[in-house]
Amino acid sequence: MAITKPRNSNYLEECDLVENKDREQYLQQKPESSQKLLTVPRNEKLDEQVTNASNNQVVTEQKSNKIRRLLCLISCVILYLAEGVNVSATGPFFPNEAQKKGVTQTMIGIISAVTMFALWFMSLLLLFLASEKNKKPLFYIGLFTSAATCIIFGELVLIKNTNLFIISCVVTRFLMGIGCACIWSAGAPILIPLFPDKAGKIFGLLEFSVGFGQMIGPPFGSFLFSLGGYRLPFWVAGLLEIAAGVFCVICLSTVGNDDGEKQKDAKTDCSNKLKSSTSIAHGSMRSLNIPPRESQFSKTSLKFISNPGVILITFPVLTIMCEVGFLQVALAPHLLDTYNVDGNSSGNVFLIHAGLSAVTCALFGILVDRGFASCAFVVSTFLTAIAYFILGLPQLIAMGSSDKFSLYFGLALLGITANGGFIPGYFLFEKIAELAKIDSQTKLRIYVVTWMNSCYAIGSILGQVVVGGIFFETFNFYPSCLLLAALSSVSFLIGLVYLIFAGLLKKVYYADESKIVITSSDKCNLDVHNEIES
Repeated sequence: MAITKPRNSNYLEECDLVENKDREQYLQQKPESSQKLLTVPRNEKLDEQVTNASNNQVVTEQKSNKIRRLLCLISCVILYLAEGVNVSATGPFFPNEAQKKGVTQTMIGIISAVTMFALWFMSLLLLFLASEKNKKPLFYIGLFTSAATCIIFGELVLIKNTNLFIISCVVTRFLMGIGCACIWSAGAPILIPLFPDKAGKIFGLLEFSVGFGQMIGPPFGSFLFSLGGYRLPFWVAGLLEIAAGVFCVICLSTVGNDDGEKQKDAKTDCSNKLKSSTSIAHGSMRSLNIPPRESQFSKTSLKFISNPGVILITFPVLTIMCEVGFLQVALAPHLLDTYNVDGNSSGNVFLIHAGLSAVTCALFGILVDRGFASCAFVVSTFLTAIAYFILGLPQLIAMGSSDKFSLYFGLALLGITANGGFIPGYFLFEKIAELAKIDSQTKLRIYVVTWMNSCYAIGSILGQVVVGGIFFETFNFYPSCLLLAALSSVSFLIGLVYLIFAGLLKKVYYADESKIVITSSDKCNLDVHNEIES
């Protein structure tokens, strides 16, 4: 019989200890690379340093972009101010000086209106041709064309022949209008994408700049006219616009180059990770694997122009814009004939209208952003009719010494309401187009700006040629004001009825969540983060 050793628990424990020691010795003899494959400790300090460095880089880039955007805004504001001076500085003395050369009042109105006709023509042309790619080149061409023609227009006074003087003035003013159209049609679409949630304030600020330039233009022109004669105001206004244009080109070129580099870097970093990117211009998502849709400006622009709402709101805008052209050609002769106020001091009277117009620009921009665009538009149209009636009141009532009071009060009221139809008009046209689903947000902005420039030009032409030229030469100043009062009353009723039936006579806001800008780099980082998490 074989003798077996009983199973001892202590013996088994000793065997386990020996086996564990052998395993530890084996692991110690393995190369370091094998041990690293077994466990990888997480370095939390290194992760924190990388995160902090990335955040600091983003903050620095945001500050740099903000500074560049502010410089672009400042440069455009200065340029628009110079453009306002350019447009209004000639009002106090050009009509009277042209009459000395044998130019009739109707022809003076035509010469002044040629600029607005060119502005209207070029704005309609840009409505079909302007795009995101060529808006900056158009802007640059316009600012230097406008400045150069301003200087040339001042030198035309050296021409002694009346007919040659008229032809030269018409050609120069036509080229000046083309330059103005390029500036005003491309300026706002360039700035709005840089400040997408402050569209109303940007429009208000640009109109304030033009209005402030028009405010200081008449007294500034009168002062320079008395100081150095007819040619000096044109040289100063032209050189001021050239200096502002150079500053503007430098700032906008910097922003454009940075945007291109960011888009290029974003596409390089995300080429293997993303299938879609974000349009920086207006925050619209577009797939990278879908070819871009060809431009359909010709069809959609005609659809925009023929929209009934756009047509009906155009009438009140035109009547409000009439005052700009009418006062430019009719006020100086009226002051000279009635009160014996010549070009050396008439700029102070122009200051009443232009000054209040400039001051109220910012107010209307704030009202638009707070949802009161429709109310501001209707009230301004109504008060414009009242202001014209007050200006024409001496025709109905013998006022005696109170004649000047009605003139100053009417000009002040027109100055307050001048931008009430212009700045909210941008908003109303865009909302009407959005409700009709005419086109994308990017193209709508171009349509709206160019159409508003066309309205400004047509209104000024009507004020300069029809009312301030033909009608003023036949019936004088007061009946012309009463005619404008009647037209403003009719257009007020048209605008009011349409806004009520369209459901727009309420608080409607400019900025919404769809206009939030998301950069391509942000989208890339978000998708990479999602891949890591998954």
